[in-house]
Amino acid sequence: MEDNNQKLNIIIPFYLGEKENISHLKITDIWRWDFAKLECTHDYIQWLFPLNEASFYNPDAPILDSESINYFRKNQILRDNLKRSLLIMLRFYGLTFNRSEGKIFIDKGDNYLARKS
Repeated sequence: MEDNNQKLNIIIPFYLGEKENISHLKITDIWRWDFAKLECTHDYIQWLFPLNEASFYNPDAPILDSESINYFRKNQILRDNLKRSLLIMLRFYGLTFNRSEGKIFIDKGDNYLARKS
């Protein structure tokens, strides 16, 4: 397991596509996975959506600190990549992302019934 300082520093270069995660995957590798691969692999979700605390399920997952959170807020590439991760996972779950009058809505997609089981 990496120490906490390393786990704090890896998420930005990983999300920029510059570095691999602990499983030797770049974010672009995960984005290319089909639904079957997303379903049977379980250590990537904490990399796509890191938390500000250690993961109970994935001790090697990155940890967000206030500096990395602020970097995500200020960096358009990071925000775009985070949105791409969200859209991939929404599609996986059978959900859609919609924006109307400045509000964001997550709705059931056409494939929701097939994906929820």
